[in-house]
Amino acid sequence: MMSKLLRALKNAFAVPTAKQMEAYGRYAHNLSAACIIGAATILYSTAYGVVDVVRLVATGVVLFLGGAVLSKED
Repeated sequence: MMSKLLRALKNAFAVPTAKQMEAYGRYAHNLSAACIIGAATILYSTAYGVVDVVRLVATGVVLFLGGAVLSKED
């Protein structure tokens, strides 16, 4: 039972279907939006510095680009 589950989990990431790739792309885009929104929120807070904003924006851009690559249609 456990080996079947692990095999299915491995196949989901090693050899994903087109629908799985699209879902991974959407997930990456959602995380990207969360990073950008978080960075904008931090700008109005005094608890964090500019470095944290830059890190969140950079992470958001990388996730956005990764989501675009994963969401492309074949």
